[in-house]
Amino acid sequence: MLSSSYRACFSSLTSLALLCGSLLATAMAEPLINVNFGDPSKLKTIESKKPDRIRGVLPPGVKEDSSWADVSISYDFEANRLGGDIGTIRVKVTDHEKGRAQLKFQLPRLNEKAYYRLSVTASSPDKKSLKVAVRQPVHPYETIWEGEIPLTKDLKKTTLPFELPPLNKKVVLLMYLGESGTYDLQRLALDRVTLADLQAQEAEAVKNSLPNVMPWSDFPLGLPTGWGAVKTRLSQELDYEMEPGTQPTERGTFPLRLKSKGDEQVLITSAPLYIPLQTQPHTFSYYIKGKPERGAIMEVIADGKPIAQRPVFGSSDGTFKRESFKFQPTIGAKMHNVRLRNLKGEIELDALMLNPGEEAHPFQRQASAEVALSGNWSKNHVFLDGVEKETTIQYVVSGATPGSVLKSRVYNLYGQSKALPDISLPDETHAKGTIQPGTPFPDAPYGPFRIEAWVEADGK
Repeated sequence: MLSSSYRACFSSLTSLALLCGSLLATAMAEPLINVNFGDPSKLKTIESKKPDRIRGVLPPGVKEDSSWADVSISYDFEANRLGGDIGTIRVKVTDHEKGRAQLKFQLPRLNEKAYYRLSVTASSPDKKSLKVAVRQPVHPYETIWEGEIPLTKDLKKTTLPFELPPLNKKVVLLMYLGESGTYDLQRLALDRVTLADLQAQEAEAVKNSLPNVMPWSDFPLGLPTGWGAVKTRLSQELDYEMEPGTQPTERGTFPLRLKSKGDEQVLITSAPLYIPLQTQPHTFSYYIKGKPERGAIMEVIADGKPIAQRPVFGSSDGTFKRESFKFQPTIGAKMHNVRLRNLKGEIELDALMLNPGEEAHPFQRQASAEVALSGNWSKNHVFLDGVEKETTIQYVVSGATPGSVLKSRVYNLYGQSKALPDISLPDETHAKGTIQPGTPFPDAPYGPFRIEAWVEADGK
């Protein structure tokens, strides 16, 4: 069965480890914050230094903390507007001039290293996001941890697990609201938990874990969308070669050939990775042909910091060699990436795999079909001699079965989206072709946009 194994886009992706839906309750959890925004019997009128700009009601356990900013905010109770047994506080943020709207939740002293689980039930008719942070409430206002919760029009419970070191300082939990927009808040809870609690949360996900966390396992069109390649000496002109292989290997994958010139060293960084099982050890593996000069490093980074690495040795006999190393994901990290640095010489890189477990599993893709896209990332139209030229997007679909369809949708920065015509894929192991986005938004034809593409068979 095929699945939406890869969604390629023109803009960089970010990734958060979000665990949504019902969670397994555990006896070990220690409640630190538990705020019910939807109980009208507990709501109290906000006492604000700017009553002309900040008004409404809030429950105990949360303090309106936006009086320092120039912004208008209302907090109004709405009974069961979104269904369910309890109501919500509808927050409207308008007339923003500077600063930001925020809510503050008090925390006890967090003097020991521990794991935490933050749960928020909320929605936004504008599909806004909430940002949350553990931060000092006084100078120097250091942020210890922060996360982001994308909201939908429907109430949804989202849980962010994270880890904190011992904090010998007073901190609070802050919820940041956008510069404008509407939000519906129902519940917020923060528990101090054990690693076993978080592993219990993941128990169901383990049964359906991805065989390969990497949504891009090879390079049929060069570096995948969202990846970056730079050289170490940015003051000089780029002086390296990078091109995809023209023929698939025995694994059915296309390698990427990398060659630095002179004394240049190349740095390759993957797009952000979503690792669902953050409490489990993982293993990253790759195939390499060619022998780089001494000093090349393959590593996994979390929020820009290396958490595991190994030297890249390669092979000098003209064949591909598999190399791998184990690492522990950082719980609550905003993003993980794979990075190849200090590369000097010439190699071919292929068949990337990141799997749960303490050793590399036999190579396989994340799903049976994988999509790669390539095109002009900077604009959606090109003008030559006054004639409008439509961008052409190349695609390669690997592993599609007979009868499969390539589906795609284009998005712009104004929240508009439009489905592009379906493409019936030929009965080929590697189907190639082009997508013509045209001018899908005549009223807003310019500016950055992105395309998502995926494969379906039998409607799945």
